Order: sequence, then structure tokens, then C-alpha cells
Amino acid sequence: MRIKDGWKRLVTNNIERGDFSIFIALGIYACTSTLWISVSTYLIPGFPWPFFVFYAAVYTPLLSYATAKLEGLCGQALTIPMVREATYILSGYNGVKIWFAPAPLYNYGVATVEFRIMELTGTKIWSQIKTQFITVPVVLVSMVLFSQLMWHMADVPSDAYPFAQKMWELRAKNLCLTYSATMEGGSLFMEAWKWRWFGWGLGMGTFAYVILSLFGLPTLLVFGLVRGLSQGSPSHVTFELIGALLGRFYFRRKFGDMWLKFSPVLLAGFSCGMGLIGMVAVSFTILTKMMAPLIY
Repeated sequence: MRIKDGWKRLVTNNIERGDFSIFIALGIYACTSTLWISVSTYLIPGFPWPFFVFYAAVYTPLLSYATAKLEGLCGQALTIPMVREATYILSGYNGVKIWFAPAPLYNYGVATVEFRIMELTGTKIWSQIKTQFITVPVVLVSMVLFSQLMWHMADVPSDAYPFAQKMWELRAKNLCLTYSATMEGGSLFMEAWKWRWFGWGLGMGTFAYVILSLFGLPTLLVFGLVRGLSQGSPSHVTFELIGALLGRFYFRRKFGDMWLKFSPVLLAGFSCGMGLIGMVAVSFTILTKMMAPLIY
């Protein structure tokens, strides 16, 4: 019995919920990281492999921990910009292959939200794993079928796909701007990089955090400010601010602290409704595109 109980404690942290032990979790992470490091080193033979080890052993755990902390505090993920770009440039590697390597540079802290959802809904981890085994093959097959269907309906990009027609070229140019940093000759990325502006940003962020801490003000204001600056669409930020003000100064006064419990439910319902409407709109669009050649 003692051996059996010890094995259960090793395999699961919570037997009823089926949580993995920390030892199994670390073992899975070590095996997957070793696999990605080996694949990246094999595909990019001239790149210094200690950078990949630094990603897996230092950067990814620290970033994931910080993101998990911020997800619990303010519901926002943490991203440190230009880490991959900086390491690739400082490595001295020449070529564009490194930008396509499967480097172990991930942020696993966001997954804490999914674990919390499973805990609140009473879902076991093994149930989640079984769901992935069923849904992933279905998604892969469906993705190939629908991709072929859309390619046969019209050329991509074309007027039938306005987003691809407008944005693909812009994204390609932005990627080429970054990829040129590790190529021989002139680099548009290095010409655009200015240490002065980088120092100003770093200094202002540190100064704001120190001032807020000294006066006992909410330091999360710094993260909110950085997130607002990184938003691409001003209209999105404007409506988000209006919604936050309504929730803080109207709905919370009307419903009290219960509003903090109502708002996630409203967000879940709104997201489900938007998803259903989006799927219906896409379905009608696909049917219209397919029937147009038959009508005319």
C-alpha cells in the first residue's frame, strides 16, 4: 500500500482531478525542449546552440512564470519584445534560415488560464488530453479541405479576399525588414534601430515604475500603458476604455461587487455569440462564392 500511495503521489498532485505531478511536468518539458533544440541545431548547423539552451532553461521559464503571475493579477500576458531578434543578431549568424527554426522560445504562462478554467468546471486533465487526441486530427483534415476549397473559389490574394490582398504584402515587408538583420550587406532593420529611443523607453518605464511604487500607486498602470501603446487600432483601445469606465463607475455602483462575477459570464456569452455569427457569415460567404459561377 505504501508503494502504491507513493506512486499515486508521484503521478498525480490531485487524484480526483488527475493533475500531473511537478516531476512529470518537468520531465515532459525537458524532453520536448531537448527535441526542439536537437531539431533546430540539425536544421541550422552554423548557429550557436547555447542560445537554444538559454531559451529553454532560462528565458522561457522566467517569462512563463511572470505571465502566469500577471494573468492572475490583471488578466494580461507578458511579452518582452525583441528578445529573439536580439539574440539572433548578436549571435553573428548570417542567413535567413534561423528565422524559421523551431526554437524553444514559448510563453507557457497563458496556459494557467486554461488550468484555472478546468479547475472551476471540474474537468480532468485526462479528459482534456483525450479531447486533443480527437480534435487535432479533425482540425488538420478540415484545415486542408477548406484551404483547398477557398483556393479553388478564387485566387489568393484577390478581390474575393480583401484582407489577404491588403495585408499580406505589408506583413511580408515587415518580416523582410527583420530578416535583413542577419543577412550580408545593408540592413534596413539595423538602420531603423536607434539606441537612443531604446534608452528613452527603458528609462521612462523604469522611472514610472519607481515613482508609482514610492507613492503607493498601482504599478499595473505601467503594464496597461505599454499594452495600450502596442495596440494597432486606436478604435479598439477607445471602445475598451469606454467599456472599462462604464464597468467601473456605472455597473459596479449599480450591482456592487457582484458585477465582478457577472462580467466574465457576459464576456463568455458575447464571445460565443460573436463566434457563432462569424461561422454563419463565413458559411454564407462560401456558399455565395461557390454558387456565383453556376448562376452566371
